[in-house]
Amino acid sequence: MDILLIIIGSICLLAGLIGCIVPMLPSPPIAYMALVLLHFTDKVQYSGTQLLIWLLIVIITLILDYFIPML
Repeated sequence: MDILLIIIGSICLLAGLIGCIVPMLPSPPIAYMALVLLHFTDKVQYSGTQLLIWLLIVIITLILDYFIPML
């Protein structure tokens, strides 16, 4: 099960990197999903505080991504 989660997490990280170039992909949520998937493995452990801080950063990034072009 860990190997499957690591593979899916790696694919999400690659999709997040591709999302930095291709504007149609929302890269911060995809990269955050990779962190959450990797959290459920035995190889990588993140604390709940770290995940919440990264979630807030992702939400702020998405909000700014929509509002800054309007300004």
